[in-house]
Amino acid sequence: MAFTPSDAKHNMESLIKGLESQRQQLKDMIDGLVNTTKIAELNNLREKLNIEIKHRKSMAAFEEASVEIIRPPTPQEVAALQATLRALDKDLSGLANFQAVVSFVEDVMTQNAERFVEIVETIKKKANA
Repeated sequence: MAFTPSDAKHNMESLIKGLESQRQQLKDMIDGLVNTTKIAELNNLREKLNIEIKHRKSMAAFEEASVEIIRPPTPQEVAALQATLRALDKDLSGLANFQAVVSFVEDVMTQNAERFVEIVETIKKKANA
């Protein structure tokens, strides 16, 4: 059976719940202590857990966002790539071939930049939700 994005999301949620449980156990241990050195050590561990939980939540939001945004290439993009690859097999000294290759590369770079911005915005929305 294939590993799906929902499996990854479920696994990440389970990990986050486990980390939050560990954080609560640390809090309970700290509340019962009197030794200030031990309390400082446990507070340090709790902060590391807080950072790990925040990191995992961000990763989960990224995974969820990437499923929504990253898509397979359209037929037009495939056709443009095929035309570009055919042009690369020919003499590039012709201005039309050179312009076609440059135009294709510019389009790919623009689309990737737009997708990256969309992913970042979606992650921010999901992390703040």
